[in-house]
Amino acid sequence: MRRYEIRIYSCLMAFLGVFISVHTSLAQEATLKIGDPAPPLQPYEWVKGAAVTAFDPGMVYVVEMGATWCGPCKVVIPKLTQLAKRYEGKVKVIGVFVQEASRGEINTLEPPYIEKVRRYVENMGDQMDYHVAVDGPGKTIEKQWIDAMGQGRGIPQTFVVDKAGRIAGHFKGIDETSLEAMVVSILEGTYNLEIQFKKSTSTARLSRFDLHKPLFVNGNGGQGDDFIFRSILTRAKGDVRGRPPDVVDGHGWVHVSEELRKKYSMVMGSVQVVNATLADLYYLAYADTLRNWPESRHPVSNEYVDYKDPYWKRSYNDYWHAPILEVSDMLPFDPDNNWHYALKVPDEQGSAAHLQQCMREDLSRYFGYEVSVEIREMPCWFLKVRSGYEAKLTPTRKPGRKYESLRIMQDGEVKILYLNRDMRDFVWELHNMNVRANKNSFPIIDQTGIRGGVDLTFPLIRKDIMSKHDWEGYLQLISDLGLYVERGMKPMKVVVIRDSKSQNQF
Repeated sequence: MRRYEIRIYSCLMAFLGVFISVHTSLAQEATLKIGDPAPPLQPYEWVKGAAVTAFDPGMVYVVEMGATWCGPCKVVIPKLTQLAKRYEGKVKVIGVFVQEASRGEINTLEPPYIEKVRRYVENMGDQMDYHVAVDGPGKTIEKQWIDAMGQGRGIPQTFVVDKAGRIAGHFKGIDETSLEAMVVSILEGTYNLEIQFKKSTSTARLSRFDLHKPLFVNGNGGQGDDFIFRSILTRAKGDVRGRPPDVVDGHGWVHVSEELRKKYSMVMGSVQVVNATLADLYYLAYADTLRNWPESRHPVSNEYVDYKDPYWKRSYNDYWHAPILEVSDMLPFDPDNNWHYALKVPDEQGSAAHLQQCMREDLSRYFGYEVSVEIREMPCWFLKVRSGYEAKLTPTRKPGRKYESLRIMQDGEVKILYLNRDMRDFVWELHNMNVRANKNSFPIIDQTGIRGGVDLTFPLIRKDIMSKHDWEGYLQLISDLGLYVERGMKPMKVVVIRDSKSQNQF
């Protein structure tokens, strides 16, 4: 290898070494902050000027941490000398050489780097005309000042100690203008330590970042509460409890108040899914954004609401409840292969359509399946009424009154009288029975032709049948009223997943 090649290679390795050491330490938790008493200065040796054994009250101190190998540190030295002369008697400038020891010099009584620092200071001459010390092999000053500040190990770093011996300021790099302005404001009594503390803690939160670890994980770079766009997909791990949402819902945040917008800022324009199968994710991304459940009574008014907002309508009977898999390998869709997925987009872009589009791109990028929405004949249950039973399902005698249930005595036994009961109540109850008993969620479609409320009675045993999700028992119960279900087929929209020609491996 030629000499200039060796030199370039050595410089690159030295740069990488410095780069890695600086960035991998940025995530260290700070134990020293603005406003704290300044740590003691306990150097290995004072190489120029009188030893500073304590921070005298009424005196302002500028403590600069540098090294002989640091180019920017050398640039700042004459500027510090000018500062020391300009405010002589009011300000003391102290230069401390750190990060000089190599591995072989840790335990020696007279480390070789000490002499190197002496020669460096001597060569600087009058350009370095202030107090100068050198840290020991144990890196006492480096640990108590630089590491404790938690802003990384990059140098130069400069600390300002006020008249009361407190850390009043901290600078990374060269900023002599701001440094002198801070010194002057302390001398004039106009310096606000509280404001500087707030600035420093804000900067510290943003600065503690480890380039070799994921952003926002375990506090790396912050807590992850201030981003514009984020998309995360990971295999389900740990004890994370929850179930996938029914649909991707973006409409609910369009017209909210500013107060609610702030309160729910992390929910708006987002999809949060834990413990979802791959089929769940694809269904959320491609199916309707309306809920695939039958209509139900309002939880407060206990009435059916004719929602004017189209987003509150239902896709029940229009969309099949799960994707159809036409793939060669079913293992990725195994119910035990669960995933966590999180998506956040800017609030103003947080429509359901945009969220679904982002999900589709993520799924396509990682899994690569081809997906389409098709019309197919799918199985269902038709709710019907037998001829001749209309007398038991006569319209209510008081139309428009509220739906209610009463306990009555009839034919010597206690029964439940339902007033103004709707056929949609039967559809809702049948759907729940069907889901829990058969696990197939075939839609229930009302074909009774009965519109409006009816008055009818049920035996008290209905409550037990409902609590046990007894599908067969419920069918027998409604059979006494002349109602029954019949299997059939109905055209519905279906999400179909197929292999792609260039299938991703995972």
